[in-house]
Amino acid sequence: METYGGTHIFEIDPDIEDATIVAGTGTKTYSYAFTPISFPGALVTEPIGLNNNSQLVGEYYFSVEGPFYGFMFDSYTGTYTQIVYPGATVTEPFGINDQGQVVGIWTGVVDGVEGTYSFLYQNGTFTSFPIDPLSCGYSVNIFCSVPWGINDDAQVSGYFEDNNLLTHGFFYNGNFATVDLPGMQNTHVYGINGDSYLVGAANGTAFVYNNNLNNPVFTTFADPNGQSVGQGLNNNGQVAGYYGDNTTGAAVGFLYSTGTFTTIVPPGTTTDAWVFGINDAAQIVGLYGDSPDTGYVGTPQTQ
Repeated sequence: METYGGTHIFEIDPDIEDATIVAGTGTKTYSYAFTPISFPGALVTEPIGLNNNSQLVGEYYFSVEGPFYGFMFDSYTGTYTQIVYPGATVTEPFGINDQGQVVGIWTGVVDGVEGTYSFLYQNGTFTSFPIDPLSCGYSVNIFCSVPWGINDDAQVSGYFEDNNLLTHGFFYNGNFATVDLPGMQNTHVYGINGDSYLVGAANGTAFVYNNNLNNPVFTTFADPNGQSVGQGLNNNGQVAGYYGDNTTGAAVGFLYSTGTFTTIVPPGTTTDAWVFGINDAAQIVGLYGDSPDTGYVGTPQTQ
């Protein structure tokens, strides 16, 4: 495990956009300060998840051919920490909780077979994440039990592909429960919040899944401008995600709250803009641009 940096980098960006966002019991107006995130020397740094301590996780690479490495970034100290599974050609952390537990996948060789495997990571130590008994056998081309989100109770959300190459979401709290949006194939579950609500998408329809009721409920939504993917969910019920623009085909980030979509696009962006994660302060992480893409943190400035 190596660390880099040591300078606090979050500053107020004077070129910011206003967005009206409902959180808790009142309405707040935020101006977002967008700060680029870049692992030292990397071609691309892609932050995917963040917690309420402003710790970020994601992947970076020096060449589009790889290898691909994981990282954790502490915004208070400005320090990057490598997260690299021993012997892996790819390490991709996706989610982090407030205890610093990280979930993700790695690609490498086990018993002579190249495959993609799941992990839990904390304080420099990797442990294997259980494989859903319904998921496929190991294959480099097929993801099995991809853990994407983790909450403070160490409950995990994610997805897997079955032997028929169909994708299903899952919820894990010691046992696996399959999550499929009714009437849809290929359900992906991404984030999870502290109430065990899940967020994801199936065939261009985003959803939040109330996993706490005796009669669980899916709430679906889609931006009218394109097929939508919900990726992050905080404890205020705010969803971070993106849609594919029906006209241009570009990815456009959004924040969805109490039935309202707010477009999230860093100033100056002319191509794709994804939003992947959100914490309880409505701080977001994502990626924009192309050749190469730029990772960012969006920090709200309360008006």
